[in-house]
Amino acid sequence: MSCLEYFEREKNIVEVIKSIGGSLGDNMHLADELPTAPSARGYTTQQYDTAWGTIMNKKIAYGILLGQIVILQIVQSNSQVGLPL
Repeated sequence: MSCLEYFEREKNIVEVIKSIGGSLGDNMHLADELPTAPSARGYTTQQYDTAWGTIMNKKIAYGILLGQIVILQIVQSNSQVGLPL
């Protein structure tokens, strides 16, 4: 599987999750991505949207990297036991 094929597969998984109303984001990291000092009226919708977008991008990037590591481990394991790549 090429890198482009892998990326397209991951992108498709994310789109399926979104299409059924799911999300990869979580509230646990929201405070890390919001500005440190909210205005007197609190955070704006744009600030929340930007923070959620950043969280989503980080989660997707982490998933892609983690998937690549797993694929490399499988390839190394198969090559050590003599299986075809």
